[in-house]
Amino acid sequence: SEYIKARSAKKHSGRKMNFIDWLLVLIVLAGVAAFVYFAFFSELGLFGSKEDKVSVQYTVKIENVNAEMLGINAEDKKGTLNCDFIDTKDKVYDCKTGTLIGRVTSVKYEQSYKATGALDEYGDLVYAPYVGYIDIIITVSAGGSLSADGIYSINDYEIRVGSEIEFRTEGYTAVGKCTAVTGKEIAENAN
Repeated sequence: SEYIKARSAKKHSGRKMNFIDWLLVLIVLAGVAAFVYFAFFSELGLFGSKEDKVSVQYTVKIENVNAEMLGINAEDKKGTLNCDFIDTKDKVYDCKTGTLIGRVTSVKYEQSYKATGALDEYGDLVYAPYVGYIDIIITVSAGGSLSADGIYSINDYEIRVGSEIEFRTEGYTAVGKCTAVTGKEIAENAN
């Protein structure tokens, strides 16, 4: 009899959930779901600025490279650079961090110019061809992002016009200046 009373008391000590309890549980779950949506999926960007996924293309210019060492006729003012040390589809890495910052899509060259020290009639510095030297123009592409501030980045590496980029490929290391950067939005349902 003592056993039955203890068991019976234990059975009834657990309280059943009523309508108000279920309503409170649903309100808490709705609040958590709303927080998750606004924090991670909405345009409000509760945890930092929203970034758009874009296809980034930028150009790096390496100035004053000796044309003779590359086997290029210095009289050619511009052209496509065909060489052993860099080619299209080569991966490009940042020298300092080792971050992958794209793939080479084209390699061209053009005549280098050097300041003469003279000024023209408007007071601007006069430039003349730097005989025997070329500028290498490398175009690189990669998937990246565009921040709300209008800054392109690839794997958290910021790409800005006018910035110096110290990069390497499998067969080439150089420092160049970013002369152009563009981006095209990637559709969210694209494969």
